[in-house]
Amino acid sequence: MFEFSTKSLKNLDGVHPDLKRVALRAIKISSIDFGITDGVRTQSKQLELMAEGKSFREDSNHLIQDSGYGHAIDVVAWFNGKITWQNKYYGPIVQAFASAASEEGTQLAFGHLWPNFQDSVHIELDEKYY
Repeated sequence: MFEFSTKSLKNLDGVHPDLKRVALRAIKISSIDFGITDGVRTQSKQLELMAEGKSFREDSNHLIQDSGYGHAIDVVAWFNGKITWQNKYYGPIVQAFASAASEEGTQLAFGHLWPNFQDSVHIELDEKYY
């Protein structure tokens, strides 16, 4: 069983309580250790990421939404004590989030599963429900 670092917990500040609750459950049931690298972003940070080609939406769900919270997080996988960006480690993390979301009754969308642009690190509240 894994636990979030202080930095990961800090990165959940301002994230919608439903997504935060799911993340806190997912870390407990995941077979792969992971951290939260990004939660709420400023508009200027979002524009910077777009300029770098790391994001494609000016209206990112990482920004504060009408609910007063950010609706997206980015995760990073840890394997053997090191960060890994290999996609094979993100599937089990997505599975942990899907299980945790089911337990919590929360609808999520996963960049790992997007057909046109795979963004394995991105997890957000499903826009159809939030």
